[in-house]
Amino acid sequence: MGLECCGVSLPDPNGLVPDEAYEFIRQNFWTTIRGSAVVIACIACVYAVALWRIGDPHWWHHGVIALLAVALQPCFGRQASYRSFIAALLLLILTCTVSIAVLALAYGPAALFHALLLAYTPVLVTSGRMPPWVKVVLVAGACLLALWLDAASTARWVQRAATEPAQLPSAETLQQLRDINLLALGLAPAVLVHHFFTLVRRQHLAMTRLALHDPMTQLFNRRHVQATGEALVARLMDRPQGGPFSVVLLDVDHFKQVNDSWGHEIGDRALRHVADLISRTARSSDVVARWGGEEFLLLLADTDEAHALQLAERLRMAIAEDTLVTQEQPVGLTVTIGVAQSLRAGSFAEVIRRADAALYEGKRQGRNRVVGASAMGTQARPVTDLAS
Repeated sequence: MGLECCGVSLPDPNGLVPDEAYEFIRQNFWTTIRGSAVVIACIACVYAVALWRIGDPHWWHHGVIALLAVALQPCFGRQASYRSFIAALLLLILTCTVSIAVLALAYGPAALFHALLLAYTPVLVTSGRMPPWVKVVLVAGACLLALWLDAASTARWVQRAATEPAQLPSAETLQQLRDINLLALGLAPAVLVHHFFTLVRRQHLAMTRLALHDPMTQLFNRRHVQATGEALVARLMDRPQGGPFSVVLLDVDHFKQVNDSWGHEIGDRALRHVADLISRTARSSDVVARWGGEEFLLLLADTDEAHALQLAERLRMAIAEDTLVTQEQPVGLTVTIGVAQSLRAGSFAEVIRRADAALYEGKRQGRNRVVGASAMGTQARPVTDLAS
């Protein structure tokens, strides 16, 4: 339902956001069908060769199925329409089902052709568009069809054994076909499970990246820095002989004026510009993050305050010298930086507090400068901070 404000009907905000979960499931299903079609083509080629070797005149039917499965691949692609996808899927299922029925009636229940119908069930349950009850009906239908075909092939086999026993395939032929069908029944679920394992792992990595990165700057976020900092503190306590780590806390000067003068779009560009400069100036081993708002943080492992101050000064100069270019006119940016080194008995929060106090001192001194915590007291930052 929509919303109303001052008598005006507004669209539902939930309807303006695409359902990413549904789209992910839909794309997974389409990818699964595309992979299943490749498996069908490979198995059909095996059947064609096997039937040709035993002299079955229907071997070429499976060659046609293999070509059909390959030819329908564009219909299972991301750019295909839903109607073409469903039409291609139904055509492939119908063709395979007819072929399975013909072979089951020809070679009887011992060859297990009827059991191939059960290979449909894992694919059916991966659809994201069908409701659960439809999936239950389709899976039950596939199972019932397999049972009916088993009974029909058994009756057909008994009839042929009574009327034309000489025309029945040999036990060796039935065993070969049975082995191929068992291989196909084992291959299909294995491919499907591997496919879903790969997709779930890929989605997990994507979700992890979203959870640990800032969406605007693509830097690490506060959560990741806190977890990494606490791990460094724990390592320092476990290995007292190890080197200290340092925190570089950086704040863009007068950022509110940038937003007020140029608008939030330019303000966002300014943050991305600063983030890019920090990433290019920092070392590959440094953890670079957006701490919040216009504040950025660098976590420098195995680095004392003296070396951290040198890096912080390079950062300050790089940002001050690289003007943000806009359509109106260049926008100059400067930063104030506070640096603090870890203490043997201190927590990560304590290191942050000391770096924050040094940053405040830098702002008090006039901004656009680097201040180390060791060069001043560890006084706490006042509640009423200077304007950013």
